[in-house]
Amino acid sequence: MLLHLLAAVAAQSPGYEANGFEPGWRLTIGGGRMELDWQEGPPLSVRTPRRRAAPNGYRYATRRLTVLVVHEPCEDEAERIYADTVTVFAGDLRFEGCGGEEQPPPTLVNTTWDIVEIGGDAVSGETYRLDFGEARLSAVAGCNRLSASFTETDQVVTAGPVVSTRMACRGPAAAHERRLLNMLGAPMRIMAWEDGEMLVLVNEAGQIRARRN
Repeated sequence: MLLHLLAAVAAQSPGYEANGFEPGWRLTIGGGRMELDWQEGPPLSVRTPRRRAAPNGYRYATRRLTVLVVHEPCEDEAERIYADTVTVFAGDLRFEGCGGEEQPPPTLVNTTWDIVEIGGDAVSGETYRLDFGEARLSAVAGCNRLSASFTETDQVVTAGPVVSTRMACRGPAAAHERRLLNMLGAPMRIMAWEDGEMLVLVNEAGQIRARRN
């Protein structure tokens, strides 16, 4: 589901991604062509026109296909937020969806993250996860399930007292869990939202990197 906006006047510009639902569609622009694929009809391909300015965005317009990109945040059905709202017109048909770079969520509330690194150690799997609910977080770092209340203010996450299951942990999993517990014991600063996909939490006890689930 990629929308590669490589207009004739800016062929060297970076790629652009967009897609939509109900019905599902995708639009690709590249190699001098604009191509629309959608679930309920045949694909449509036209020559890429010149990109022209539009209110708070830009548009590509041909007789058969028009693409309008507006720089307003757009949330897709998976509750992911993108930089732009994209509308595609094909004859009497109108398709709406999201485009541009995925944006970091405005808050960690109701987000889930797969931990990929703890204190410099690469980790993976279902036993490495962070879940942020409305007012509580749950986490697992190789062994026991941890739970705590949390607050998020000015890019700082502060956990309350941690409740844990009591399974015996050994080896790397035990070390990873200790590092996570140490980190939860102090405020953690959100140091990066990398492409809306990677979260980096840091405090004096260490660093956690997690990929959005």
